[in-house]
Amino acid sequence: MILDPTDQRVRDAGFNFVPFNRFLASPFQIPQDDTNTTDPSTGAGITTLPVGGSRDDVRGYESFTPEFTRRGVFADPKEYGPGGTYEINPAALGFEFGPQGQVMRAGPTDYMQRQLGPTTTNPRMFGSSLDRAMFRVAGIPAGEIADMYDARMQNIPGQDFRNFLKNFTGAQSNYASARAPGMIDTLLDKIPSVTGILRSLGGNRDRSDTARFAVDDAGYGTGTQRDQFGVFTGGKTLLGKTGSYAERMRNTISDIAKNFGYSEEDLMGLDPATLDSLAARNNLKKTQVIDYVNKLRAKDIEAEYAKELEKEFADKGMSDPNDPSRTGASGRRPGSGGTVDRVTSGPDRNVDDTGQAYDSGGREGFGYGLAEGGIVDMLEIYD
Repeated sequence: MILDPTDQRVRDAGFNFVPFNRFLASPFQIPQDDTNTTDPSTGAGITTLPVGGSRDDVRGYESFTPEFTRRGVFADPKEYGPGGTYEINPAALGFEFGPQGQVMRAGPTDYMQRQLGPTTTNPRMFGSSLDRAMFRVAGIPAGEIADMYDARMQNIPGQDFRNFLKNFTGAQSNYASARAPGMIDTLLDKIPSVTGILRSLGGNRDRSDTARFAVDDAGYGTGTQRDQFGVFTGGKTLLGKTGSYAERMRNTISDIAKNFGYSEEDLMGLDPATLDSLAARNNLKKTQVIDYVNKLRAKDIEAEYAKELEKEFADKGMSDPNDPSRTGASGRRPGSGGTVDRVTSGPDRNVDDTGQAYDSGGREGFGYGLAEGGIVDMLEIYD
């Protein structure tokens, strides 16, 4: 069969399963890295060309990936806060929210403001200091993350327009339980038909992996549900061997370790020397590993929380952690609106009887677990 020249170039480059150009909303762009790469099997140098094509709107993976400016493996703190790329379900951190989207605190004084209140998602966390050294996410004290949530609708003197926008849009988050309605929600609530449509579209649910991480115009077409590296972000496909984005990310890191001759344990632990070596050979793969480990750490914390929640319900003789009768003082069920991607086992990840994470080699792994009845222990990997 004679192919269109564009389709022929795509297949000559090894992409044999890409749909024909006439079926795509935009031409497929062959993804390439801009670094010198070493073939892991032969050691021969391979020179690649920059990402690009005839279309000006095609962007490289860097455009969709946060810069890891902190220790080379952590992004700007805002990426771990509300709406950020690596936001963790705040219920897993013990946060519960008031009507204006603020984190519930122990009291009004400065000292008590730095402690979780008695209405948190796990009552045993009452009084826990948000600034204690062990209670960190990617090096950020939990108190700073709580402050980010509080700032979403705080009015600042002299910034009338910004204050108006905050009140208009409401407190936003990737997670339904952390959102608070703004003026626009109040207006829409007065139109029952519109409210019903928004709810049916998932307006009151947690954002899915696809909604958060899928990108367009990165060389993989439009609407393909792939991330900036070309990995599918949805659930299990008809003929797929993996059931979730988290599984694919883990498999990708495992493949990189195997193909480049590194320890998967070192890649998952973001070992500086290993990352520097990988960057010298293929910077795209280094960025992909760091991005995926940050995402997977968030998912692991959420999975630990789900495990703790299930245990709590089992102790009470209840079988459904999503039982709507479980509500806090705010009247909202923690973690409502979505399910947690449970990834708690595998060659690089295990959990002991206390909930502490460790790797298959026996030493401490990611450095976080559940302590004191659900507090997430984020021991930094370089501390």
